[in-house]
Parts: sequence; structure tokens; C-alpha cells
Amino acid sequence: MSSDEVVLASLLVSRLMHDLAASAGAVGNGIEMLRDEGGARGGVDPAAIDLLEFSANETLRRLEFFRLTFGAAGGLGSRQPLDEARVKASAFFEGRKVKIDWPVAAADAPQPVVKLTLNLVMLGAEALPRGGTVVVALVERRVGVTAIGQGAALADEKKTALAGGAVALNARLVQPYYAGALARSLGGMIAAEAMTDRLVVSVPLPPA
Repeated sequence: MSSDEVVLASLLVSRLMHDLAASAGAVGNGIEMLRDEGGARGGVDPAAIDLLEFSANETLRRLEFFRLTFGAAGGLGSRQPLDEARVKASAFFEGRKVKIDWPVAAADAPQPVVKLTLNLVMLGAEALPRGGTVVVALVERRVGVTAIGQGAALADEKKTALAGGAVALNARLVQPYYAGALARSLGGMIAAEAMTDRLVVSVPLPPA
């Protein structure tokens, strides 16, 4: 593994750990609440149980989403059901300001295409600081998402990272950099087009 690959892997792990830390920390808070309430009153606060249950489920949803988005679920080169990816993406954003509009799809797709789609979903969601909707579309050999919401935009440094340009990689830029590299490995390039309160991110792929 080259030094660049080591840095990329390290930054991806850093990004994932950051995203998981909040929900994992909430589990700890719930345990602390149980300890304090149990010692003070000899009983269990239902709010602490609710917090633990929510946080545990949130952590599981994130892990399942990241497994499909960055991992090798099913083995490299395998095909995966698109509907599984849709369900995991919808669960990942449950309770957040960003919603997912992804039509039910009975077909499957090569694992790298599923991973690319989920990475585009992440890009679209991060382009909506005030919330909104990410619409997913897979048509023939084209993968794309449309982020719809007030102030929808992609920072210039993220556009540079998508294109594989010279950026100082960090935990914030590693995901778009990875998404761009994944698209190029499939023979495509990610295009980002911004309009008023709308951002379209898409990848035309060559014939299989």
C-alpha cells in the first residue's frame, strides 16, 4: 500500500469515527443517567432507557449505512440489491433535517455502483445545511442525486476534491475525494451543477 493510500484510509477512518462518536457518546450519557438515578432514588429513569435505545439504534443505522457506502459488503465484484441501499440510506437520515426521496428499485447493481450512489447521497445531504430533500435517480448508465433546499451548494474545495485536484486532504474532504476516485475507477467523472436552492451531482458511466 502506498503512502497516499495509507493517508486516504486513515482519513476515511477518522471521518467515520467522528460520525459515530456522537451516537456512541449518547449511549454513555444514558448509562450515566441510569447510574445517577439508580443511586439517588433506587429506580430507573424511563428517559435514560429511551436515550439508550435511541442511541443504540442510531449507531446501528450509521454502521449499516457506512458498511455499504465504504466497505466491501458481499465481497468485491459482487452485485447488491438497490433496494437494500435505499432502505439503509433512508434509515441513516431518519430524524434529521435531510430527507431521502429514492424510488423503490427491484433491480441490483455492481457493488461499486451502489457504493458510488451512496457516496453521492452523502454529498447531496452535506450540500443542504438548512435541510431539504435528496432525490436519487439511476437511469441506465447514469447515477445522480439532486439536493433540493435553501442554500444548496457544494464548496469549491469539495469540487476540487471530487475532481482529484490538489487539496489538503482532511477528514472533511476525504469523502468527496473518495467519491471522485470511485467514479473514476468506474470510468466516469462526477459533475456538479448548482442552481438556486438546487444542486445536481451526477456521473455518466461508460457501457459495462
